[in-house]
Amino acid sequence: MNIYGYKPEDDNILTLEEVTLHVSIDELEKIAAFINNTLDIMKKNEDSFGHEHFNDYVKKNDKPDIIIVKR
Repeated sequence: MNIYGYKPEDDNILTLEEVTLHVSIDELEKIAAFINNTLDIMKKNEDSFGHEHFNDYVKKNDKPDIIIVKR
């Protein structure tokens, strides 16, 4: 697994060693559902899977976002 991120207002991608999620129970449940949903999509579309955005899943257009990309 590789983890990447951006600093605010910066387009240079950074390689990260760890991620801290400061979340409520409700937010963590949504993230878990997103990950499981993305896993299902990835399994069904293994050869053509590109990426999925958490914000698309929860239908919001905001920062931060979580993006899952197939290795």
